[in-house]
Amino acid sequence: MKKFLMLTVALAAAGLVRAQITPIDSTNSVGFISVPVTATGGGLDIIAVPFEGCLGSLGMLSDLVSTNGLVCSDTAGTADQLIVLTTNAAGPIYYYYWAKAGTGWETNKTTVLGGTTTNVVSPAATNFSIARGMGFWIKRVGTVPEGLTNLYMKGQIPISSQAIELRGNTNLTLISLGNLDPIALNDATINWGTRYPGNGFAEMDKLLVVTNANGAYVEYFYHTNDGGKWYTHSPLAQVTVINNPGYGFWYVRRSTNNLTFTPVVP
Repeated sequence: MKKFLMLTVALAAAGLVRAQITPIDSTNSVGFISVPVTATGGGLDIIAVPFEGCLGSLGMLSDLVSTNGLVCSDTAGTADQLIVLTTNAAGPIYYYYWAKAGTGWETNKTTVLGGTTTNVVSPAATNFSIARGMGFWIKRVGTVPEGLTNLYMKGQIPISSQAIELRGNTNLTLISLGNLDPIALNDATINWGTRYPGNGFAEMDKLLVVTNANGAYVEYFYHTNDGGKWYTHSPLAQVTVINNPGYGFWYVRRSTNNLTFTPVVP
């Protein structure tokens, strides 16, 4: 309950709580977060939903990620987009959604990894569940009006975490810690599963944390030093990076074995 109150205070400070709401007795706590996103036209941010769906919902994209405060339009080319990398029978595939004025997230065509456009239509945002612990992109429209630089996400504060399996020998998977408070990547409470130390930096599991809207990133490698931590390569030093709520990053899995990763329990 503490985190829910903190979220409510943050919303009030942002001017989003307009009136008092009569409390509802329930064992479920819900909340909102505001995630700063780039104002750069065409810029990309890796984001992630730290909530679950409310009242038994699977956590559909349309319910968890709000279009409020984003650039909405009647055409896909002039609206903010969400890009979700997932898999189907054809293999890895991108699902595209755009912020349609008066509607919410609208589907678009998909593009198979490798650049081949298909005629497969993305599932409707009202029927596409987003797993906590996975990440995706928001792509800003060409011209971002002043003030539209925050993405709002909402949902139920989780009381447990379902493990996510990352396939072995996967070059890149977008993940998140599912955290509602800032947390260090080497925090002892994170259940990373069996990371792979490899035989030298070229074979170690690693994280790629994007540092700006142009896609620049910093690499962090899994090293067995000090019981197993994420380290920078040169110089060799423990990672002190803090992951903020609502953001994701890349995981590079080097081992042939799958990795079972469990997001943080708030």
